[in-house]
Amino acid sequence: MPLLSYIYLILIQQMKRLFLLVAVIGATFMTACDNNKGEVDDGTVKMNTVSEDILTFNFLGGEHSSYYTIKNIPQDSIIVAKSSQPWVNSFVTKNIGEVRYVIEPNDSGAKRETTMTVSCEDAVVEYSISQLTPDVTCKAAYAECNYYGTSISDNPNFQLTISLKSPGHGTNSNISYSLDLYRQEPLKPGDPLAIPLGTYNLDPINNGDKNVIYPYGSGCTMIDGTNLTFMNIATLEVKSDRLIFYAKTNDGRWHLATYYGAYKFNDMSR
Repeated sequence: MPLLSYIYLILIQQMKRLFLLVAVIGATFMTACDNNKGEVDDGTVKMNTVSEDILTFNFLGGEHSSYYTIKNIPQDSIIVAKSSQPWVNSFVTKNIGEVRYVIEPNDSGAKRETTMTVSCEDAVVEYSISQLTPDVTCKAAYAECNYYGTSISDNPNFQLTISLKSPGHGTNSNISYSLDLYRQEPLKPGDPLAIPLGTYNLDPINNGDKNVIYPYGSGCTMIDGTNLTFMNIATLEVKSDRLIFYAKTNDGRWHLATYYGAYKFNDMSR
């Protein structure tokens, strides 16, 4: 090929590349202009969800956070979060872009749903919240604790029996859970006659340095008289106004038992 023809061919190729580059830059510029036209900032507050806005939680609930973006937030503005159902509560919105909240354990006996909204002035984001139900749900009809102190063990012993009505199975049908509770220290003089507040976990080895559950007797007696034992998954939460017990039994089912109010306490340590 003659040298001039070769140089001409190279120039043509370079011009084509330059033309394509200019075309791409132009298209990008036009797209950016179009996008900017579609996102005109009128100065009003705008909010969008960042985390998923359709949320599903297990029956235990607990503390959770959801996230959002917000633009043009006014100085000293107030961000408000609320739910259409009371089982989602304790909202904290002090961290901009995050809402923290508590979901109560689901002892209703069925899956439940609600809507949570977070708002600032006229801007609002919504989250659809659903919560699953355990295999066995019980609301307690009776709870009694015998406290033996260290009279039958090196570790302070609380022997707790919770008898629970199971919704939908008749007023005379009960489920009974039996638990031994061990903790590091016994009650002191002047302490309330009650199980100390805290969380007690099933542990096959009582090493004396934490709150421990030991199932005694059958562990769990079902409505039909079936006796079940707990797998190594069981927790009792003792709160000021309730007992929350959840466990997995050897038939593979999850149980949730709740007792509200004062329970009978027998001091057998004296």
